[in-house]
Amino acid sequence: MLSFGDEDMGRDCGRSEQAKGRRQWFSVLRFCLFLSSGCLLFWQVGCQGQAKLTEGDALQKGVKLETIDKSEAELTASKPLVDPEKDEATPEAPMVAGPRPGKSAPKIEFDKVVHDFGEVGPGTKRVGEFKFTNTGSGLLRITKVDRCCGFSTRLSKNEYVPGESGTLIAEYHSGPRTGTMIRKIVVHSNDEERPDFALTVKAKIVERVAYEPKRLNLSPKEANAGCPKIALTSLDNQPFSIVGFKSTANCITVDHDSSSEATKFVCQPTVNMERLRRGLNGVVEIRLTHPECDRIAIPFTTLTEFKISPPQITILNAEPQKPVTRKVSVLSNYGEDFEVESASSKNDFVKVKSQQKTHNGYQFEVEITPPVREGKRESFVDVFSVNIKAGEKLAVVCRGFYPKKKTYLEVLNEGQKAYMDWTESNFASLLNRNEYASLSNSTKRELEQMWTSFLEGPRNQKYYDAINCLAAIESKRAVKPLLRIATERGEKDNRARWMAVRALGIIYDESVVPELIHLVYHYHQNTRFWAQISLVRLTGVNFGYDWQQWGEWWNREKGKPLFSVDRITWTQRADWADEDNQREKDRVFLDRLEGDRKDGPAT
Repeated sequence: MLSFGDEDMGRDCGRSEQAKGRRQWFSVLRFCLFLSSGCLLFWQVGCQGQAKLTEGDALQKGVKLETIDKSEAELTASKPLVDPEKDEATPEAPMVAGPRPGKSAPKIEFDKVVHDFGEVGPGTKRVGEFKFTNTGSGLLRITKVDRCCGFSTRLSKNEYVPGESGTLIAEYHSGPRTGTMIRKIVVHSNDEERPDFALTVKAKIVERVAYEPKRLNLSPKEANAGCPKIALTSLDNQPFSIVGFKSTANCITVDHDSSSEATKFVCQPTVNMERLRRGLNGVVEIRLTHPECDRIAIPFTTLTEFKISPPQITILNAEPQKPVTRKVSVLSNYGEDFEVESASSKNDFVKVKSQQKTHNGYQFEVEITPPVREGKRESFVDVFSVNIKAGEKLAVVCRGFYPKKKTYLEVLNEGQKAYMDWTESNFASLLNRNEYASLSNSTKRELEQMWTSFLEGPRNQKYYDAINCLAAIESKRAVKPLLRIATERGEKDNRARWMAVRALGIIYDESVVPELIHLVYHYHQNTRFWAQISLVRLTGVNFGYDWQQWGEWWNREKGKPLFSVDRITWTQRADWADEDNQREKDRVFLDRLEGDRKDGPAT
C-alpha cells in the first residue's frame, strides 16, 4: 500500500511516462510528415519531367501528343484579368528602374548629348566626340553601341571604374544628297537608371561643287548621241582636280589631266555609239580632289529607237476564261518608218485581234484570256512580244489578278456548317491533332512515314489517329492511301471512310475531287456530309447534294482527272441508296441538331 506521498509520486511517474510516450509519438509523426512531403515533392518533379514531351517523345509514342502540364503562358492566361469588385481590368503597377538599396550602382554621364557637325560637303568624312564619366559607385560596363546609317563608332574599352572617364568616337560619312541629317546613337550599359542612353548627331549637307547638267539625255540618232558638255564649278573657291571618270558599260568617256587644278572645268564627253544603241541607261561618275566633294554622279538615259506602250498590262478581278481586250502601240522615237515582222505570246494567253499601221508605228488590239484558276493560284502572267523587222524585240508584260477567294466557311451552307461543328465537337478527341502542325519538317517526315504505314491496318486506335495526324500535317504522301480508304466499295464500318474524306479536304489535293463527288450520295450520313464539306474546301463552289452538277462543273472548269458520270453502287439496300430518303434523314437530323446538338447518327 502506498502512502499519500508515494501515491503522488506514482502519479508523477505515470505522468512522466505518458509525456515521454507523447514525445515519442510526435517524433514519429514529424518523421512521417517529412517523409510524405519528400515523396510528394519527388512525385511532382517526376510528373513535371514526364510532362515535357519533346519531338523525340512524339517520334517514340508515334500516335498522340498530349502535354500534361500547362505552359507558363497558359497559366498566365488562366489568371483573372478583371477585378470582380471594380468590374474592370486591373492595371499592373509600373516597374521603376533604379539601383537597389545598398548595391553599388554605376552611372554614365555625358558632357553633351548632341553633336552638330555643321555644314559638310557630300561624300566627306567628319569625326565627333562624346566624352562621358562613370559618376556612380559601381563598375560601368558598356555592352553595345547601336550603329546607324552613315556612322561608325568606337571605344577604347568597355569597362570603367567609378570616377573614370572615356570618349565615344563617332565617325560620319555624308551621303551624296544635300539636306539636313539627324541620327540617333544609343549607348547600352549596366546603368540601371539609363540603360539605353540616346545621343544625337546632326549635320547640314551642302553642295560644294556644282555641276550641269543634272542628267544626260542621249539619242543614238544625233552626233555624239547629242551629249552636252559637263561643267563643274567649286562653290567655295577651293581648287580641285579631276582624277577619274567612268560610266556604265564604259559607253561615255572624257579626256582629262589629273595634274590640272582649277575652280571650274568644262568637259566634252565622248559617246561610244555602238554600245549606246543597246539602249543603255546608267550613271557617269567623276572623281575629284576637292576636300569636301570627292565625286559627282550624273545619271544618263538613252532614247531607244522604238517605244511600246503600255510597257505592262494589269488586269484586276480577272475571271477565268473571260477575255479582256486591250490596245498596244509600237512607235518610232526617231520618226522613221519600220515594219513589224511578227507578234507572239509566251504562254498563249494573249491573242492579236487586229493590227493597224499608224503614221509613226503600229497599233495592236489584243485579247487576254485569263487561264483556269487552279488550287490557291491568285494571279497569272504572260509576255506579249513584237518583233521589228531587222530591229529589236519589244515586250509587254501582262499580269492578271483573280478576285480574292471566299474562305470555304463562307461558301458552306448553314446545314453543312452545323454538321461540321457537331462532328468536330463530338469527335474532338479523335480529330484534333493540331499540335503536330508546329513540329519541324524533318520530324514531320519521320512521323509521316510511320503514320502512313499504320493505314495498312489493323483498324485500331493507331489506325484512326494516323488518318487525323496525316491531315494535321497536310501530308501529300498520304493522299493515295487516304483516297483508297475513302472510296472502298461495299458496306463496312464507315468511321475510317468519313475521316479519310475529311482529311483529303484538309490536305488540299484537287486530284481527288472526281472521286469525292461520288461520295455525295453515299448511304452513310457522315460520309456524304463530309464529302460536301471537303469538295467546298477544294473547289470554292457548293452544289450540295447535286453530284451531277458537281461533275459537270469539274469537267467544264478543270477536267483533269475527268469525272465519270457512271453512278457507283455503295450498298445493296435500296432504302439506304435512295437519295430522297437520304436527304429526308439528313433534314430530320439537322432539325434535331438545331434543338439538341448532342444527338447524332451512329458511326
